[in-house]
Amino acid sequence: MKIIMSGSDTLGPSTPKKTRASRNELSKSEKKEQTGKWLKIDLFKSWLAKVPNDQTKAKCKACSTLVSCGKIELEKHNEGKKHQHNIKSLKGTYKLLTLFSDSSQNSQVSNTKNQSNLAEIKISVFFAEHNIAFHLIDHLTPLLKEVFSDSMVSSNMELHRTKCTNIINNIIAPVEVSDLVDLLKNNPFSVLVDESTDLSCHKFLCLLVRFVHPIEGTIHTKLLELVSIDAKDFSTQAIFSEFKKCLCDKNIPLENIIVVACDGASHHLIKATAQLPRSAEYLIRSIASYVSGSAKRSAQLNEIQDYFDGQRKQILKLANTRWLAMHQYVIRLLECWESLTQYLQIAKFEDNLKSAENIYSELLNPFTKCYFYFLKFVLDYFNKFNAVHLSLSLIKSITQNVFKSKLITDNIFKIDFNSKLNQLPMLEVFVGTECQNLLNLQPENQIILFREKCLNFYTTAAQETVKRLPLDNALIHELAFIDPNIALNLEN
Repeated sequence: MKIIMSGSDTLGPSTPKKTRASRNELSKSEKKEQTGKWLKIDLFKSWLAKVPNDQTKAKCKACSTLVSCGKIELEKHNEGKKHQHNIKSLKGTYKLLTLFSDSSQNSQVSNTKNQSNLAEIKISVFFAEHNIAFHLIDHLTPLLKEVFSDSMVSSNMELHRTKCTNIINNIIAPVEVSDLVDLLKNNPFSVLVDESTDLSCHKFLCLLVRFVHPIEGTIHTKLLELVSIDAKDFSTQAIFSEFKKCLCDKNIPLENIIVVACDGASHHLIKATAQLPRSAEYLIRSIASYVSGSAKRSAQLNEIQDYFDGQRKQILKLANTRWLAMHQYVIRLLECWESLTQYLQIAKFEDNLKSAENIYSELLNPFTKCYFYFLKFVLDYFNKFNAVHLSLSLIKSITQNVFKSKLITDNIFKIDFNSKLNQLPMLEVFVGTECQNLLNLQPENQIILFREKCLNFYTTAAQETVKRLPLDNALIHELAFIDPNIALNLEN
């Protein structure tokens, strides 16, 4: 064992410096080195402070905690997450004395801070107005600081996605809604209502209002509110109750509403289409799913289309909520009928899939094609009906295909659509020229069954249309000006 001799005294083994510091046995020179040298290092001097009566400890001004003066301890504390967070907060604070020392300097600092806050609000408005993804703001703010490094305004900006979201929700939105409500309280307006189609426990009712600005004289369309509705009760009564509650809570008079516009005009079409076999709808969905699910199949179909059709046409996919667009799907499938038949004939053997075999069988069925020709003919009426809403002449055009000509008057909505006395004979029900030409080649007993289903389609469509339109209102007969050919004709 090593013995250290100091003068005439005999000491035991040497005691570590750290242990002697904890016992307050350090010499004056050692204590000075222990506390003073860290205050001169840039990494520590901004947040480190002396502790009175204890030269072995230092105080962290950011965390308000005591730290040992060893280099390792100080570096470890400096790298801590809590310390880093507190350091950022410390940078935005000022000493109390500076608030009274120079009022002009304080005013300049305050003005710069206000300009930075205003810049953050304007940037948030820009993101909301142009529907820009909020996560981009995490990259934009550092970029602005780097590009405009000489600007105190950009240097003081601390705008990220959370703050941007809160500015929009808690600052901008309340002011916009308040101004909008003040306008609606004193001016007439129309309402556009639609619901979300996403699959979740809650659906949202979107309320848009359209009005003429009393000062600017221009037409404005703005979002009033997104109303959350329980998906378990999405009835018309529940929708109306939430709609009325939204306006009443904002003290908007219901008397100021001129028009309420909503979808739902296709419900009559959905019920009418249900009278036909599902083979047509099944074929549209099956072909789109089969082809679009594989890049190889799409490429093979394109090659066959180049040979048979002379041009490539994309197979459209029918959406569940877009029944009024079914007409264009039917037309597209009829245009590609031959090339699809040839393609599925090859796919039936190459892929050896049951789905390909079922689709090929439907394409070979002549009555499937007859239903497509019928839909091509009749859906054109519904599209025109939707484009020129509440036009009685279009309802006459639909019913003249199945009811006796003497009944096609302005009072067509008053007849009994189910009465055989009012209907044309089965073989005289008009189903379209292309459909009729193909039907003439089929067995007579199956033609009767086909026409019976088309008759049920016409009857259901007429009944559901009359249910949804106030055709007994005298104003309906004066709405010819809604037709674009009339409304946009300057001579009239």
